[in-house]
Amino acid sequence: TAADDKELVEVIDITIPSVRSRRIVLENEARLRMFYEESPIPYQALDEKGNIVEVNGAWLEVLGYMRDDIIGRYFGDFLTSESREKFTVYYKKFRAAGRVDNIHFDILRADGSIRTILFTGRIGHSAEDGSIFIYCVFSDITEQKLGFKKIKRLNTILKAISVINRYLIREKDEQKLIKAICSRLTAARSYDSAWIVLFDKSGKVRLSAESRIGEGFSELIGKIKSETQVPCIKNALRDNSVVVIAEPEKTCSICPLVHKHQKNAGLTAKLAMRGKTYGILTVYIPPEYLNYEEEIHLFEGVANDTAFI
Repeated sequence: TAADDKELVEVIDITIPSVRSRRIVLENEARLRMFYEESPIPYQALDEKGNIVEVNGAWLEVLGYMRDDIIGRYFGDFLTSESREKFTVYYKKFRAAGRVDNIHFDILRADGSIRTILFTGRIGHSAEDGSIFIYCVFSDITEQKLGFKKIKRLNTILKAISVINRYLIREKDEQKLIKAICSRLTAARSYDSAWIVLFDKSGKVRLSAESRIGEGFSELIGKIKSETQVPCIKNALRDNSVVVIAEPEKTCSICPLVHKHQKNAGLTAKLAMRGKTYGILTVYIPPEYLNYEEEIHLFEGVANDTAFI
């Protein structure tokens, strides 16, 4: 009938645009997926539970994984414990807000090393079933973060040197002075710990002080007084340069402090001026700081200033 024909036309008019729109959405989705797959920027898609459903080649290249090893796994499994907790918090906020921008996470590479990433994401919906997906990109900012960390650390040491110079002018009591210097060197974690020994004209210990050394220091002083050859002191008195002890547990086995500082590196320098040696200064630092070429020069400056005692 005419009425039936009209109804059929209306159905066709509604259906054809709907099918066409659906095809356009799917084509756009495929085009977008191709863009992300070939992008040099690491990309990943997570489902609503935070499991990885897709990554591109750049993601695999930066982090060193094989695709089969990561698809279907929870993204938090690839983060450090601290960042995993952070991700859990932000993921809830992310889903509520629909977006997240410039969030830092520390992520584990396949070789066990850690990279710092800057994370940005948006929520989308599948054209097929309307399910939620979180589309994310990130950039590796590890080197920038290390550069900032390096500058911050070196500025901390420069500030310590400035304060020490004021101590040298104001404090006349040598025992109080070397104690104040050690405390200043470990303030704000410029160094993890520090100790100073001053010698008399005959080379015997006359004064000593430490900060954050604690147990073992009195035993160390006893060894020095008994003229036991402590490697860092022996080498520092012999050389005019800073002695670097990269692995104390291997080179300083007789030192009473080795067990506390076996995971740190040591820097030792003699306190000398105009050819005369007044004492020894030693500090301990995380070993990665040895990669900063300025680290040794700044410590040498600390020792040169302290020699004015």
